[in-house]
Amino acid sequence: MEEYGNWFELQMKNRIRIYNRQRAGMTIFIGISMAILLMLPAVAIGEIFTVCFSILCTAIFMICSLSFVLSGRASKGLFIVTIIIVASQFILTQKDLELLLILMVVNIGTFFAARLTSLRFIQSVTQEIETVHALKVKANTDNLTRLLNRNGLEQAINTAWALYQRDQKSIGVLLVDIDFFKRFNDILGHVEGDKILKQVADKMRECFKRKTDIISRIGGEEFVILLPDIRDDDVVEMARDLLSAVTSLGIKVTTGLTCSFLTVSIGIAMGIPQSNDSFIDFYKCADEALYHAKGNGRNCISYNQKIIKNFFDYPQSNPMDSVQAPGQHFGTGDGLSDSVSC
Repeated sequence: MEEYGNWFELQMKNRIRIYNRQRAGMTIFIGISMAILLMLPAVAIGEIFTVCFSILCTAIFMICSLSFVLSGRASKGLFIVTIIIVASQFILTQKDLELLLILMVVNIGTFFAARLTSLRFIQSVTQEIETVHALKVKANTDNLTRLLNRNGLEQAINTAWALYQRDQKSIGVLLVDIDFFKRFNDILGHVEGDKILKQVADKMRECFKRKTDIISRIGGEEFVILLPDIRDDDVVEMARDLLSAVTSLGIKVTTGLTCSFLTVSIGIAMGIPQSNDSFIDFYKCADEALYHAKGNGRNCISYNQKIIKNFFDYPQSNPMDSVQAPGQHFGTGDGLSDSVSC
């Protein structure tokens, strides 16, 4: 929300800056022309100098106020300066007090008209920016789960990948697939299938809730999670939390499956992105790890060629120990290197 507020404020300032810049040239030309027309006769006839100068100040205030979009502070400041100049000219000369009152009324009216014009412009631009933002969010967001879609993932990666390479910090890419989702969908129906996708997406938000975490739904039941600046053992721990969280939903069918409760399989790729690395390299490695997890009974994590089982297969059952490949050691950080590790 804070990031959106900063983005919105920047967009508003840019629109106002462009609007004012487009009108600057013509406004300056008109101001100089009026100054010449009013002040040349006043110089020749000294008695009307005060009157012409006061009218010129009021005219410039009108031109600036109605041509530009001014902030409340700028508008008030310009109004006060103009009032002081006009009033001082007439007070010092003690002449044409009726004209002074007229100019004062004109300045006050100009001030309120300018504020109204600025507020309407800001309101119009606000609606435009919000509409563009809403369309952008819709284009980048999966309608069902409210996670990023493929397009949104690409946008996020394009923005952040260069920073990952520059900072030389480890990142984790998780590929998550709902086990036997098609059978759940066929047995329970598509409406319930959509509910399952929403519930799994909610669990992902709970398990991966750092501001820098990127979660995306890229297929029917397939998700990608990108975790920047994180250790390998933390990634595995968070992945295990997701396994347990999905199983704890207690979504089940009684026929057609060896495991009656809904589960997920997860493939993990870890590494420090080098200058010649791309997100696709990490994605392919995570995809290979995902197939490794599926080939080892599903409902598990595959990372660095080892299988890490779920804490429990069914809600309220006892946790299961991790199954490790021979010669591999979990949680030592051995999997973290300068190159991507599946």
